[in-house]
Amino acid sequence: MFRMTLIILLAGAALAQTTAPAPTATPGPAIAKTSKQPTLQGEPRLRYICKQLDLTPQQKEQAESLIAVYAATIAAASDKDQMLAVLREIQVLSQELQEAKKAGDEARIKELNKRLREATPGLQAEDEFMSGLRGMLTDEQKPILATTLERLERDPHVQLKPVDVIRVATDLKLDAKQQETLDMLTREFRAETARAGGDNSAMVEDFANKIRGMLTPEQAAQFDKRIEKLRPPAAQPSVQRTPHVTTRPAGEAQPPGAAPPGK
Repeated sequence: MFRMTLIILLAGAALAQTTAPAPTATPGPAIAKTSKQPTLQGEPRLRYICKQLDLTPQQKEQAESLIAVYAATIAAASDKDQMLAVLREIQVLSQELQEAKKAGDEARIKELNKRLREATPGLQAEDEFMSGLRGMLTDEQKPILATTLERLERDPHVQLKPVDVIRVATDLKLDAKQQETLDMLTREFRAETARAGGDNSAMVEDFANKIRGMLTPEQAAQFDKRIEKLRPPAAQPSVQRTPHVTTRPAGEAQPPGAAPPGK
């Protein structure tokens, strides 16, 4: 697993060097900064993406099948000799990419970027997952997917942030008393984070729970739904899964002579 992570990071770093914009100064957040979480990658990243899309039960089943195929692909690529060979290939391609950049050869850069993604099991498996996911989404869900991917490009450290908690609460059309309570809780949170030199996930969760306590049942239900999307996905159990392949779209007639379901 460590070698696989190293391979993905090396390839990702090489690809990022050709696309990353120059850093620019950005204004600091209104609340003390949140400690950085590990970069979201692999299966947790895929589950987070799916969580943003409000998938139907049928889509969730299809997504689970795609995730199972992804996990199987990663497991199959974990052979030591194969991984070392992949690592050597990525190193060669990365060197060629640097030379192409120095020469300003845009066509060569594009070709090497493509070969780097194809050579990296994790990136290739994610590309295949994304292709399958896009194919099952509605026209309303596709822009949400694009926005989610753009957000992950900008900040791959997925975590519940205090500014997001405040934004969700503010969107709930609070009455005057609720707004006064929100302002008070925000001041208390800022004071607490100032004393602690920053916040952590437990402090942000406590902040969210306090805000939830001032909401009506209807507001709390909306609050919970939106906050849950902002949380990183829970750890999944490490179990051996067999990909389930749907060979016939839902609602399509059974082939002639086939037994009906459940028989």
